[in-house]
Amino acid sequence: MYMKKTLIVANWKMYPLDEDVAVELATKVEQGIKNVEGVEVALCPPFVYLIEIKKHLAKASLGAQNTFWEQEGAYTGEISPAMLKKLGCSYVILGHSERKNFLGETPEMINQKVRAVLAAKLIPVVCIGEKKRLKGAIRAELEWQMKGIFKDIPSSAISKIVLAYEPEWAISSQVHAQPATPQDCKETISFMRDALKGLWDETIAKNMTILYGGSVNSSNIKEFLLEGNAQGALVGFASLEAEEFIKLVGNLIK
Repeated sequence: MYMKKTLIVANWKMYPLDEDVAVELATKVEQGIKNVEGVEVALCPPFVYLIEIKKHLAKASLGAQNTFWEQEGAYTGEISPAMLKKLGCSYVILGHSERKNFLGETPEMINQKVRAVLAAKLIPVVCIGEKKRLKGAIRAELEWQMKGIFKDIPSSAISKIVLAYEPEWAISSQVHAQPATPQDCKETISFMRDALKGLWDETIAKNMTILYGGSVNSSNIKEFLLEGNAQGALVGFASLEAEEFIKLVGNLIK
């Protein structure tokens, strides 16, 4: 089951240090993908670069790496979905494993963020995934996360949510990272759709857009989509090199 367009979300994390370098990266990507059809690309730079990078995008969409769950208020240091909307963002990454591990984000917190993002008419890219490659425990862990993150969210809003399967053990920045296979991806996405059917219904389960994120690059992206049944990817470090990222996007249409 595939969406009309493959979605590729570039998570720049806390890189680069210099705005000029960030703008150069965005400009190169924009130029490199301008003739690509059938692929939606969203660039998610650090907050401080959003305004400037937006000026250089026409083909690619703009996204943020996080947000708070209130639209305004006395929340020092936070950024609201309403602010991101005014800056021209279309997507917001929520619940990334790095935020869970370093900042203690819980499914309940992510649930509040999903609600706020939907209220601002932005598209949440919600990350779920397991820490260890333990076959017997993966399903219980992912189902627990989904139940908490999607609690009390109406079925009418679910079609606006993008899920990203992010097995933490496969992320290249992890010390003992192991490469995931398209079969790992396929099996887990199949289970995720079964779990979604239990939370809502079969129609929602079939139509939910599910990305794969875990050391994706230009060499393996096509396998994760064609064999792994992902409908796109959340791309980390490979999105920080313009040539590699352009090649990754281009390989989807070859």
